[in-house]
Amino acid sequence: MAWFLSKLPRGTGLSAEAWAPLHRFFKILLWSHIPATVGFGLLFHHSLEASILAASLLIPFAVLASSSFFNRRVQSVIVSLGLGTASGLFVHLSGGYIEFHFHYFVMVTLLMLYQDWTPFLTMVGFVAIQHGVLGVFLPHSVYNHQAALASPWAWAAIHGTYIAAACIGMVITWRKLEDRVEEAQHDHARLQSLYRTLESEVQLRRDTESALAASHAELERRVTERTAALHDANAALHEANKELRIEAADRMRAEQDLAYANAELKERLQELEHFHDIVVGRELKMMELKKEIEALQRQIETMGTAVRDSRYAHSDPATSAVE
Repeated sequence: MAWFLSKLPRGTGLSAEAWAPLHRFFKILLWSHIPATVGFGLLFHHSLEASILAASLLIPFAVLASSSFFNRRVQSVIVSLGLGTASGLFVHLSGGYIEFHFHYFVMVTLLMLYQDWTPFLTMVGFVAIQHGVLGVFLPHSVYNHQAALASPWAWAAIHGTYIAAACIGMVITWRKLEDRVEEAQHDHARLQSLYRTLESEVQLRRDTESALAASHAELERRVTERTAALHDANAALHEANKELRIEAADRMRAEQDLAYANAELKERLQELEHFHDIVVGRELKMMELKKEIEALQRQIETMGTAVRDSRYAHSDPATSAVE
């Protein structure tokens, strides 16, 4: 039993976003059955009053199905009852033609699009009860052959069985549709997650690009400042180099002047040394000459003394003789 139930559609209904346009379609379909019922009645030779009266039975369902007072599930059930009533009116106005019973099959199939057990089973139950009740009290409005007129509940069961058999295929399709929707929702969730991831990565990339742009601008500013600083430094270096060249030239001239001065000084020193040598030599010679003169003077004096002594010695005998 659990396995069987697990294979059935969950029937939880559609989301509000998916339900709204589908319900709008069913409301349009229900409202369109009102003039269609009038035309159908006239087609089968009913009076205009009878056709309008039959069609007026659908107006409460169409009005209530459009009312926001009820929740979505109640509105879906009202649509199911209204379309079931429209199917019954078509069969009734046709005089119970079997061919117009296919209208029930079409409506049941369409109601499966709600993906909700409540309106779907409401339609199935409506078909069974309507066939049975009207088959008993108004058999000609449901059936047009003697066997059904004689056994309305049996033929209601037959019709219900065919409806149920048709519902088997619908339920299988419904479950597969739910599985596809669930897969689509999972895919959508994965895509949303991927989109958020991509969005965050894109935002991160934008932030990174903004940071890189800011860094690039800052780098450009620093490069501009550094270039200007280097230009100023280069200009200052050029000026310093120019001054150094001037100083070097001045130093070379000074060194040349110093070399010339040294050479001149050396020459002067040499001249002074030569002069010194001359002067000192003259002094030495003068001293030697002085010494020689002094020695000659002493010799002269000695010789003079000796001469005087010798004179005195020679003069003394003569003096003595005279005396």
